[in-house]
Amino acid sequence: MPRPSTHIIEGLILQGSVYPILRTDDGGRWQLDLPQHYHAMVNRRVRVEGTRSQFDMLDVTRVTAL
Repeated sequence: MPRPSTHIIEGLILQGSVYPILRTDDGGRWQLDLPQHYHAMVNRRVRVEGTRSQFDMLDVTRVTAL
């Protein structure tokens, strides 16, 4: 099994149906598994650091507002 990869990505956090979504400037979309309350960050630009756990899912370790 391949080792999970670490990513640092910037984009806009949007409300998703189950998980929040990070929409990147190039049109990419990531589902975010956030360990903390994130509603204050919806519709804001952020930098997300996390580990890819599924095809389009990041297990987030840090979120920084831009």
